[in-house]
Amino acid sequence: MKVREWTHFRVRLRPDLHEQIKADATANYRTINSELTMILEKHFAETQKETNEAQPASTPSSVSAQ
Repeated sequence: MKVREWTHFRVRLRPDLHEQIKADATANYRTINSELTMILEKHFAETQKETNEAQPASTPSSVSAQ
């Protein structure tokens, strides 16, 4: 998927939060957009990992024979 095909939207941020994101983006040699994308991707990956860890693993004894 080309970057131009990505969804565009505006977001309102508190000035202090914007400055923190801007500083982190600069420190990491990223744009603010790239920094926010990385933060969101990391958040959702961690959320998915927590969801997967919370689900009991299936074992051969828990699977019914068919």
